[in-house]
Amino acid sequence: MQSSVIESFPDRYSGSLPDISKIIASHRTLEELLQDLGRGMRSAINFNYFSVLLHDSEQNVMRILEVFGGDQTISAGMEFSMAESPSAQVFERQQPLVIPNLDNESGFARPVKLLRQRGIRSLCIVPLTSPRQALGSFCLGSSKFDAFNESDLSVLNLVASQAAVAVENALNFQKLEELQKQVVQERDRLKLLLEVNNAVVSYLALAELIDSIPKNVRHAMKSDAACLSLPHADGSQLRIVGLDYPDGNGFLQEEMLLPIDGSSPGIAYSTGKPFLFGSPPKTLAAIALQANAAEGFQSGCFLPIICRERKLGVLHLVDRRRDAFEQSDVDSSCKLLTRLLSLSTTPLSMGS
Repeated sequence: MQSSVIESFPDRYSGSLPDISKIIASHRTLEELLQDLGRGMRSAINFNYFSVLLHDSEQNVMRILEVFGGDQTISAGMEFSMAESPSAQVFERQQPLVIPNLDNESGFARPVKLLRQRGIRSLCIVPLTSPRQALGSFCLGSSKFDAFNESDLSVLNLVASQAAVAVENALNFQKLEELQKQVVQERDRLKLLLEVNNAVVSYLALAELIDSIPKNVRHAMKSDAACLSLPHADGSQLRIVGLDYPDGNGFLQEEMLLPIDGSSPGIAYSTGKPFLFGSPPKTLAAIALQANAAEGFQSGCFLPIICRERKLGVLHLVDRRRDAFEQSDVDSSCKLLTRLLSLSTTPLSMGS
């Protein structure tokens, strides 16, 4: 912040603004920036609640990015429609909004109710806008009525204009990290394609093929365990083969039988569609529940192997982390495996 601008504020503000400026300039991650900014602004403005809301252009909603001085009533990730949110009005009009008494506010019913439950009685909201784009809004709340004056509004506008650049930079950094992650995932998919394709082409023996595919896929997907399951002769069960599970607890075994009715791989086999869970299902057959509990599985990804409209079996990927698998990985891997296994000169169905 320019020193001439800072000097134009009363003493109670000008002493704090350089520190706030340093906070804005010294952080790259959004979480650290906004948490420290919330603490730093308290030395300049009296408030009990501070939140940053960003506009999601795809969903056309205002989403809380960070809350300082919040509780379970209002938390990061909450969304508000553009019609119900005072922050949306500030974002769209690019004009500050001060509500001196929330008890008398007839609009914005849902967020006002949440704020009042939090003990907030007055509100001050300013645009969060960089020189390049409108991002969202800054919101301050107080437990006192008519808590914010013109000087507070001017200070908050100045802080928001400076912070918007830092927020924009942090968001761009996050996007860059996401792109890098996508590049890594695509590299792993290509590696998976090469390795499984080599397995299909090179391993003419069924046993070698069954052993190779789970190992290669588990390595590429970075999961704790992988195997195949093939339909048993009785038609009601799936038989585990090719188990690759370096750190297993011993419950999941090669040649183990799982019922088609009441198991996660059975769902994938029966429906012919991938089945994915990010936390253990509670309505499975007893042996399936025992397997998840005994091995500590929290996530599962089960991909049906279909060749020329014939269901051959299921590829299992399981992990001890919650939400270990993303839908994009599931879709890509399923299509990849179906395509590659259809090229095999040694059908998996021979193993049943």
